[in-house]
Amino acid sequence: MAQDMSRLSGIPMVDPQLKTFLSTESYCNYEESVRGACLAIIQTAIQSDGISINDRLNQVGLMSDAAIRSDADKKVITFWPLFPYARQDRMTGRDPVSADWAVDLLAMSGVGHIVTMDIHSRQTQGHFRNPFDNLTAIPLIEDWIAKHMEGEQYRSLIVSPDTGRAKVAEKIAGRLGLDFVVMIKSRDHDDPSQVSVNGVTGDVRGMTCYLNDDMIDSG
Repeated sequence: MAQDMSRLSGIPMVDPQLKTFLSTESYCNYEESVRGACLAIIQTAIQSDGISINDRLNQVGLMSDAAIRSDADKKVITFWPLFPYARQDRMTGRDPVSADWAVDLLAMSGVGHIVTMDIHSRQTQGHFRNPFDNLTAIPLIEDWIAKHMEGEQYRSLIVSPDTGRAKVAEKIAGRLGLDFVVMIKSRDHDDPSQVSVNGVTGDVRGMTCYLNDDMIDSG
């Protein structure tokens, strides 16, 4: 993604040296000067190649801190297509508001501007005093659905996986001229990753169903 953004914008890409010590501590170093530069750090909250979401958040914090201490422009921008800890956006008991904690960590590290896509809860933006842009991929999704509806054997329907996503499903359905239904979902209190569906607010028989949500835990 960083390579594509660099190529399309004509902005050079810096490849920082990132490594992990045997103690599992992270390390960052810029091998070329970033003095006076406005840095855009590209990262996303996924686990891959043995690197956890926590490690990726930690790396961005260290990259930002290193940039500021190396006299980069004071406005470091971080692009997070998937923002870390976004689902934990309010207290439900004796638990942290982890989305706010992640924002605080980035701010403390010198990040001056956050850009993300379709964040789980827009209220997270209000916790950051500097610019926090929430872009959306919904128009791209709608174009994809419209293209795939052409020549379909069955009628199409937009499905919301729960009531929290119903408004988005309604908007997508309205712009595509389709109906939408909502799944009635309950979550296991002992294991939040386990959910069950108790019904659907409509008839989906014979339909091609397009289900849209803002994040997926495991696939």
